[in-house]
Amino acid sequence: MSVDREVTVSTVVCAYTDARRELLNNSIESILAQLRPDDQLVVVIDYNDELLARVSGQYGTRATVVPNRNSKGICGARNAGIEASRCDVIAFVDDDAEVQPGWLERLREDYRDPQVTGVGGNAQPVWPDERPAWFPETFNWVVGCSHEGLPVDRAPVRNLLGCNMSFRRDALDAVGGFNSEIGQVGANLMRCDETEMCIRINQETTAPLLLLDPAVKVRHWVSDDRTTWKYFLRRCFWEGYSKRQLSTMVGPSDALSTERQYTVAVLPKALAREIVAGIRSPGRRSGHFGKSAAIVVGFAATAYGYLYATVKSWLPRQR
Repeated sequence: MSVDREVTVSTVVCAYTDARRELLNNSIESILAQLRPDDQLVVVIDYNDELLARVSGQYGTRATVVPNRNSKGICGARNAGIEASRCDVIAFVDDDAEVQPGWLERLREDYRDPQVTGVGGNAQPVWPDERPAWFPETFNWVVGCSHEGLPVDRAPVRNLLGCNMSFRRDALDAVGGFNSEIGQVGANLMRCDETEMCIRINQETTAPLLLLDPAVKVRHWVSDDRTTWKYFLRRCFWEGYSKRQLSTMVGPSDALSTERQYTVAVLPKALAREIVAGIRSPGRRSGHFGKSAAIVVGFAATAYGYLYATVKSWLPRQR
């Protein structure tokens, strides 16, 4: 097999709203520019007939455009993308993310190692204006981007970032794709669907290796509504809530293994750094102390979400 045919890649982009039309176009164009003849772009439209017609008309000759006929939401849409794909590796990119030059070739390079089961990359936030002064880098996951504490070099990880991840087809087939019982539907804030599937790959396949390669880069756009304290706290709460759900599905040991390290090592270090910086830099004190506050209340909101979901699970269900 030639180098050009070592690995072929189907890239899946899922979309559900016209509100991100320009971002979707940018995402599609950035991927199309990197495809080889044997690669494939699959665009899945999640229960939006008008958007389906528009995208089919605009890209139908250069991409495989299909509707989601599975359960509504990101998991069903991604599974529809898997069903429509034909290549060795299936990559997933969000409709508001733009792949950077060399993205696809770097993926191909990583998959030349037959031990690699999945590859994820770096997601750089693109803020609507400036980054909010109070928004800590340790909480970039709130806006779906790479956060402080992740490996800075290529390294094995438990799970990959949803907006920029890929897997070998046989691994996805082995675990049956994404679980629609968890994850985002429309604009809700339920998450952990990609984490749940990555954990199942780790639990159910032979010698899995999920690799984070920071050189596999995308730029991920952050909408105005995600730059507020209100969104920050809601997203943290639902992350905790989702992690509790995840714990019941895959067991707390696997569900919280990465989070324990993040809680005991990454957050305290970041909090101490911001407090010291605020004391030493009076002119930037509000920003550093704002980040300190965000770290504390963000963790508290996440813990509260986990506790709320735990208590809720103990209560008898209403008929």
